[in-house]
Amino acid sequence: MNLTKASIRQLDGPMPWVWAFVGLAAFAPVIYNGFPFVFHDTWNYVSRWDNLSRVYPPFYSFLAWTIGKLTSLYMVPVFQLGIGFYVIREFVGAFAASRNSALAALIAFAVVVLTQFAWLAGWLMPDVYAGIGAAAVMVLLLGEANMPARTWLILFLIACFSVVVSTANLLVMAAFAVTCLILRAFRGPPDRLRHYGTVAALVVLTMVGTLSANRLLYGHQALNDGGAALFFAKLTDAGIAQDYLHESCPQEPRPICAYLDELDRIHEWQGFLWNNAPDTLAMRTNAWVDPKGEFKGLNRQIVWNRWPQVLKLVAGDVFSLFKMTTLDTTGQGTGELVQLPQDDTVHTVIAKFYPGVVAEYETARQQTGKLTKFPAVFYEVSTYASYVLLLAMLVYSLVRANRQLGVICLAVFVVIALFVIVQGGLVGAYARYHVKISWLAWLCVLTSMARLVLEHRVSAGRPAAKEDQGMTSGSEAVR
Repeated sequence: MNLTKASIRQLDGPMPWVWAFVGLAAFAPVIYNGFPFVFHDTWNYVSRWDNLSRVYPPFYSFLAWTIGKLTSLYMVPVFQLGIGFYVIREFVGAFAASRNSALAALIAFAVVVLTQFAWLAGWLMPDVYAGIGAAAVMVLLLGEANMPARTWLILFLIACFSVVVSTANLLVMAAFAVTCLILRAFRGPPDRLRHYGTVAALVVLTMVGTLSANRLLYGHQALNDGGAALFFAKLTDAGIAQDYLHESCPQEPRPICAYLDELDRIHEWQGFLWNNAPDTLAMRTNAWVDPKGEFKGLNRQIVWNRWPQVLKLVAGDVFSLFKMTTLDTTGQGTGELVQLPQDDTVHTVIAKFYPGVVAEYETARQQTGKLTKFPAVFYEVSTYASYVLLLAMLVYSLVRANRQLGVICLAVFVVIALFVIVQGGLVGAYARYHVKISWLAWLCVLTSMARLVLEHRVSAGRPAAKEDQGMTSGSEAVR
């Protein structure tokens, strides 16, 4: 039975009460906490444009500041959930061969329950956009060939914003977009204008936008001024930098050599960046800005001359990051959701720019040390289960020669691997770098299962539900 276009649109309607329920479930962690979640870096992301640090890309700060001042900081998680649900809805529509909004809502609810997506969306941090951006890129490059222009534009803008909010996103998404183009070829040649044009526009606009913003705000044209300091801190923590400097400083004196005794005394995690704050070594050596490129050049020399040790360090951190599957609320891990000190910069910035919510911030569960209901074990098991199922889906697609299923499963594996390798290798093993992208595995698994059920019903010759029949005819290009 074929449905009319009007019937299809009706079945594809927004179903506001269903999505409202899903949204309430996703907002539950913020309600439980009593305030959006914060991290040490949150101070920059809720600051006014003239109070920003050049170490962080400014775009998320512009968004959070605008929403926070026009409405409330509580609306930042609401906005992030809305963007996330829109992309999830389009992802399910593109890859499940059904644009039934109820199905998309059900899958979104399952993602909320099974993953830490809701916690990420409730965080005043840009981490949630890693998964949102990756899903948007997949829909743009691997989804329906007959995508409406308005949908393409919205997804493209979401992808661009998701890329520019983080330097790591900028590096990973360019490689991932090219990967999606290659995977697209397994289903047939990509459209030169649509697909190649999308990748070119995404890379050019995000690169130019980031460079231009940094030039305008800070007078320095670079993707990220703090990248060299972060990597040098990583080498210092491992003792590799000190070993190289002891050998090279007598022959090639450089400014950092004057601080070699202090470097030798660093035993804490990222001690080069944060020990004795605010009078840190990174501040005294101007490593965060690195105006003459001293630390960039030094990092290259250390990698070249100590590459076996550096390779071992990078591999170890990548492996450690892969094992980190949950945000930390206890202080025993990487401290994503721990209680912050009263004199932390986050408190100072919120008191300065958002005085009306200071009391709510101070009495939130996170800030009173009562954020104890975080189901870390459940999320750890759930994450690894999603990877096992995703691998099973990939193997099944190879056995059954189901190219569409194989392409999206492989794409999700690739983007998770890229984030873990890039951020674990260049920065270090921080759980949020893995968590922020891992929720895509369940989204892909659930969407693939829905597609397989529909394909089985069609191949078995049984009458599909009205919404499936109507949508299948509009989704043949996906197969």
